[in-house]
Amino acid sequence: MASLILKAIRANDVDRRKCERVVPMKVLVFGKSRTGTLSIRHALKMLGYNDVYHMESIVKDNPRDEDMWVEAMEAKYENKGKPYTREDWDKLLGHCMALSDSPCLAFMPELAAAYPDAKIILSLRDSPEQWYKSVQTTLAPLSEMLAGKEPTTVWVRLYNWFLPPMPLHRISEKLALHTNVKRWEDTPIEIGIKEYIDHNDEVRAMAAGRPGRLLEMNVKEGWAPLCEFLGEDIPTGMKGEKVPFPRVNDAASFNANVKMYRYIRHFLAAVNVLITLGILSAVEIGAYFLWKNGKSFYPFWIQTTDL
Repeated sequence: MASLILKAIRANDVDRRKCERVVPMKVLVFGKSRTGTLSIRHALKMLGYNDVYHMESIVKDNPRDEDMWVEAMEAKYENKGKPYTREDWDKLLGHCMALSDSPCLAFMPELAAAYPDAKIILSLRDSPEQWYKSVQTTLAPLSEMLAGKEPTTVWVRLYNWFLPPMPLHRISEKLALHTNVKRWEDTPIEIGIKEYIDHNDEVRAMAAGRPGRLLEMNVKEGWAPLCEFLGEDIPTGMKGEKVPFPRVNDAASFNANVKMYRYIRHFLAAVNVLITLGILSAVEIGAYFLWKNGKSFYPFWIQTTDL
């Protein structure tokens, strides 16, 4: 996460509304978050599918994309504006050959219809219970933080005034409001399991009647099912050895990145506090010396002059 923040500083500033499709959309990864979607993204890029859209794309590559995603969500869920069409998706995703994870998951039916020739991958965990536990301890708390929904006291809210702007705040708020990206601390596990099962059934229904369009896979299976499905060779190294399937963003590294992200935000907040205190101190000292020398602290245009 820390590296993403630094990269965001150097990110692009592309107005996707002025773009169009330049590569074909070939793969739609519709597995739920925390099912290995980021690992599959890395794998697809290693196979030459560039680019692969992901939430990371907004932070790392082009933060300006958030505007269009928020617009699309407001049109779909809040009846504000016109629903996105194939033309709109081509503008936003025209540089991508594949997509994965949120915010794309909020538009699965629309994207599947917009790109009927694209193959669909449904990434799975070992069990619904395993997925629920992973989301509850990783993604859900982060989404709550990004959406500004964390429990706070009056003092914490005061301190939050000094925090830097939250990246992805608007889109995270929309996802928390309109989708199941939320925290389930007080929700029975049965609800989470049902959500996982219902989501997977929805994806399967999208590919019904289209033999060969859907692959269900667990990232533990490695390259074989993915490459066979896409008709690609398994990547090899310089000496012909098989390249390991990428495994990124496990729970430990995810939470470590979130922790580092919190540290960075609190450090920047402390800097803002010191700057504010410095300015207030400078004003106070200046006012004191003006008063000491018999000069008014008020600007000359509001001072009264005896004639």
